[in-house]
Amino acid sequence: LAESRGAVPPDGFFPATTDATWFSEIGIPSLPAVGPGLLRYAHGADERISAAALEQARAVYRVLARRFCEGPA
Repeated sequence: LAESRGAVPPDGFFPATTDATWFSEIGIPSLPAVGPGLLRYAHGADERISAAALEQARAVYRVLARRFCEGPA
């Protein structure tokens, strides 16, 4: 989201899996992954996140929540 990050993030590869694919196939709008930090540090014994990543996530969530509440364009 350029509005929260200052630039449009590049398209990329997500080296993991979520249930978003299955939800979207049955008509439930889904995001594949929206979370702060690096995937390699997620859901493990040494799980951690930087303060900068947490602040960036807060900005992204704020934009997503506002757009969702505003409804379709």
